[in-house]
Amino acid sequence: EEVMQLWQNFVPPLVRHTEMAAKKLEFYLNIFFAVYPVHPVNVRPSPQQLTESMRLFKTYLETDGAALAVTPEFLAYYAMPYVPEIQRHPSFKDLFSIEW
Repeated sequence: EEVMQLWQNFVPPLVRHTEMAAKKLEFYLNIFFAVYPVHPVNVRPSPQQLTESMRLFKTYLETDGAALAVTPEFLAYYAMPYVPEIQRHPSFKDLFSIEW
C-alpha cells in the first residue's frame, strides 16, 4: 500500500494515464504486490493475505488497469485473480522467481 501511495503521490496523474512506460510500470508493480504475500522475497510469507492481494489486483484490473487489456503483453495477467494456487500454475511460475 505504501509503495502504491508513493507512486500516486509522486507520479502525476497525467503521466500515469498517458505515458505507456508509466502504465506498464504501474501494471508490473500491481502484479508484484498481488503475488508478494507468497513471493520468495517476502521474509514473512502469508498465504492468507494472497486472497486479499488478488482482490485488490482484480479491482486494479477493472479500473486503472482496464486500458491495458488489449495489450498482448498483459493479457494473460487478467486471469491471475481466478487461478487457484497461482504459484504452481505454469503460466505464472516465473512471477515467483527471485529474478522476477
